[in-house]
Amino acid sequence: GNVPDWSGVWTRNFEKPPFFAFGNGAVSDPTLTPEYGLSSAQLTPEYQAKFEKKKADLRKGIEWDQLSDCLPAGFPRWLTEPFLREFVVTPAQTWLITEQQSEVRRVYTDGRGHTPADEAYPLWEGDSIGFWSGDTLVVHTTNLKPGQYQRGQPDYSEQATTVQMIRRISPTVIEDKITIYDPKSLTRPYRAVFTYDKVAEPLRINMWSCNENN
Repeated sequence: GNVPDWSGVWTRNFEKPPFFAFGNGAVSDPTLTPEYGLSSAQLTPEYQAKFEKKKADLRKGIEWDQLSDCLPAGFPRWLTEPFLREFVVTPAQTWLITEQQSEVRRVYTDGRGHTPADEAYPLWEGDSIGFWSGDTLVVHTTNLKPGQYQRGQPDYSEQATTVQMIRRISPTVIEDKITIYDPKSLTRPYRAVFTYDKVAEPLRINMWSCNENN
């Protein structure tokens, strides 16, 4: 069947702080440095306490980021990372590729379901299936490892699941709307919007080996 043309190389606009935020229209957290954004996630008491502890540590200069250990960003943090991206669209699968650590998400659109519960286990990028609604790719992701939305942002649990609606809204912009559901960490669904801009020059994406620079 016909699938949209998302060819080319794309990037996330990172021109001004906050760099460590989740979603669009973010503003800096006044209690932290400008790089860290405020979060609109509505957290459960357990996860709000964890978040307050994280921010208190940050104010003391204490922080651990998994990227420093060459671990993947994981999903949904995958959405927030800078650098280059490619979207390889075929009728049966769409590959969502970010240059950072060569992290690839595979969205299966061939009608298969999720991995059966008795075979499933947590994955960095989760288990993603989807379908096309016109020119919009609708993606459901389960089986995620717990993680953080970004540096200085709240954590999500292994119970998190997400729904994305991805479409090209102009010749040079791809929009990705996400809703996150997590009964363990969220009191209500957490929504955010990301946009990716097409790179004018045809840049090449190379294999990223974090350990070479660690």
